[in-house]
Amino acid sequence: MLALCLVNIAKAQENRPGWLDNKPKAGNSTYVYVVERGGGRTVNEAVNNALLKVMRTTMMRIGAIVSWDEVNSAIQKGDDWGTVAMRYNIPINKVCEYVEQKTERGYRVAVLCQVAKSGAVYPEFDDFTACRDTKSYSNGSALLKSVFIPGWGQMSKRHYGSGIFTLLGEVVFIGGAAGTYFMAQNELATMREHDVTLGAYNAAKSNYDQWRMGNIACISAAGVLYVYNLIRAYTMTPKYKERSLSLSPAIIPTNDRLASGVNLVMIK
Repeated sequence: MLALCLVNIAKAQENRPGWLDNKPKAGNSTYVYVVERGGGRTVNEAVNNALLKVMRTTMMRIGAIVSWDEVNSAIQKGDDWGTVAMRYNIPINKVCEYVEQKTERGYRVAVLCQVAKSGAVYPEFDDFTACRDTKSYSNGSALLKSVFIPGWGQMSKRHYGSGIFTLLGEVVFIGGAAGTYFMAQNELATMREHDVTLGAYNAAKSNYDQWRMGNIACISAAGVLYVYNLIRAYTMTPKYKERSLSLSPAIIPTNDRLASGVNLVMIK
């Protein structure tokens, strides 16, 4: 039991995205990163509760003249957070979410957001593509998997199409090699018959040569694909699973320097 608990804890830590413990650095001086947590009966409710906290701190940070009760009411009745942010001109951009805990009572979710640094700047949000909630992949492990089952290492790095293509290719080439081998053996058996005629022998010999060449081609193709499969499994970059990744700002600033509804008070 203790060993199982330790394994589960290790897996949880392995799956934990880095931004939970170390907020990324902002790409420019117009915004900051904020991490908040919320709970709820569903993942969506937990996310909304976390985003409400982000919105409230953002409104305080930029000195937005917005009724908090109106924002809270809009979120609670089911309005999309992005729509609410645009409606009340709250410059916030959610980029990641992660389910930290799931219990019988509901979920606990963490969100990573980009928010305007102050109300006197034009928010220019940068792309953030590290919303990783999957394990860190080992190239050696992927290589070992592909040694035993071609394509497995690629699929373990979430390159499913490439992995399946590799596996099917090996099956086709190995199947072709086996089929051409048996066909060549049949023609060879005909050639070795004691009462075979010269014409039948020559025909069998011609067929044998063709099947033999086909067999060599299939074996060569299978070998090349196998080596390629090992190289790809070791060198390819993993595809990380993204949770509700959004790289577009929830609010798109107008031509004005300040978004409407935002005053000039800078709260540090």
